[in-house]
Amino acid sequence: MDKRVFFISLIFLISFALFIFGTETFRFIVFGDNRPYNNEEPQPAVFRQIVQDVEWIHPSFVIDTGDLVHGYDANTEQTWQQYIDFLNVTKIFDMPFYTTVGNHDVAGENGQTDYELLLHRPLYYSFNYDTSHFIVLDTNVNSPNGDFTQAQYD
Repeated sequence: MDKRVFFISLIFLISFALFIFGTETFRFIVFGDNRPYNNEEPQPAVFRQIVQDVEWIHPSFVIDTGDLVHGYDANTEQTWQQYIDFLNVTKIFDMPFYTTVGNHDVAGENGQTDYELLLHRPLYYSFNYDTSHFIVLDTNVNSPNGDFTQAQYD
């Protein structure tokens, strides 16, 4: 069995078991690929509406699956401005907000540096919530075997 399939299956089984046997309940929202259409545009109006709706629903926490900015062919100023716009839109959240790096986020000039600096978030990490453990991976890496890096497995 492919290591990646095994790893994802294991995470699913553990999460399912915790869901079935956990005593606490919580809800969270996952969304993503909310990036602007090009490097000159602000965050799309539909994304702004989604953020307002999420705040109204008020889940326990929120996860964005990446592609926060357009990134491709962007210069430093454009990438920086799109990250600032993203942060301005999402600053209304008063619950934990976790981001995941997408390919667009690291594509522009200094994209990876800007992501880590402005979002105060590494490219991969994990966190606990209640009885669950969440793992956020960086699928943009190009390791020699085309798989996650050893650091991410560790």
